[in-house]
Amino acid sequence: MGIHTLRAACALTLLCATLSAQNISGTLSGSIQDSTGAAIPNIEVTLSSDRTGFQRSTRTNESGLFTFPDLTPTAYSLKINTPGFTKYEQTNIEITSGVQRSLGAIELKIGQTSESVTVEAEAVAVALGSSEKAGTLSAADIEAMALKGRDVMDAVALLPGIVDTSDSRESPSPTSIGNLYIAGGRSNSKNMTIDGVTNLDTGSNGSVHSMPSMDSVSEVKVLQSNYAAEYGRNSGGSITIITKGGGRKLHGTAGWYHRHENYSANDFFNNRNGLSRQPYRYNIASYTISGPVVIPHLLDK
Repeated sequence: MGIHTLRAACALTLLCATLSAQNISGTLSGSIQDSTGAAIPNIEVTLSSDRTGFQRSTRTNESGLFTFPDLTPTAYSLKINTPGFTKYEQTNIEITSGVQRSLGAIELKIGQTSESVTVEAEAVAVALGSSEKAGTLSAADIEAMALKGRDVMDAVALLPGIVDTSDSRESPSPTSIGNLYIAGGRSNSKNMTIDGVTNLDTGSNGSVHSMPSMDSVSEVKVLQSNYAAEYGRNSGGSITIITKGGGRKLHGTAGWYHRHENYSANDFFNNRNGLSRQPYRYNIASYTISGPVVIPHLLDK
């Protein structure tokens, strides 16, 4: 194989790998204006995340607009500190996968920078940057669910517009996705990605290559209809799973989910026929560990 042929093969491989992934990052935008409604250009806007240590700054254009693209799903804080105006800060700005969130017009008041205005963003925001119909489950939502088999597909089935025709699952399975119908679409016409990479078995379209543990899931988003073309691989909706990432501090969890028939009452027919309770037992252990990557003397912050 010649050197040019080898280079072409490598380039094609990288291109295919790129095309197989979807964009899971979000975008935050807004505009800055004064109390009269006039746009304020060339204002520095800083976005940060205490959890990950992320910080990025940009400046408004001549129309007072700013944009932060390619944001990892998490909660952010936005700060504006410029001479002649009071300091502005907005916290708890939640960015989910693929969202195009707009903060609208932010009004700065004339005053000293020693004065400040702090706004806490709403937990549920109206998605003005997209017309897609979608449902989202956060890590807190998933952790609060008492699902028998600890299968994340059981959690997906609780979202509006999704029908699950399977029996209650006993444990996570690669075929759990097979009986989900999204917004009336066919069961074998949907897609599933993990951190932007397609996880669906395209040979059957009814199973996945791997099923993540519920404890490793940070967000589940189900695109049902009218979503962007980049997610269009299949017509029956798309399930996007984002796994948990590390942060600036070490965190860990441990859990044991246990069920036993001794904790449940016998049913009417068993009691009438003198039968004992049927075995009903689940033992599912789990743990998670997350934190910063530390390389002594090279990367230790």
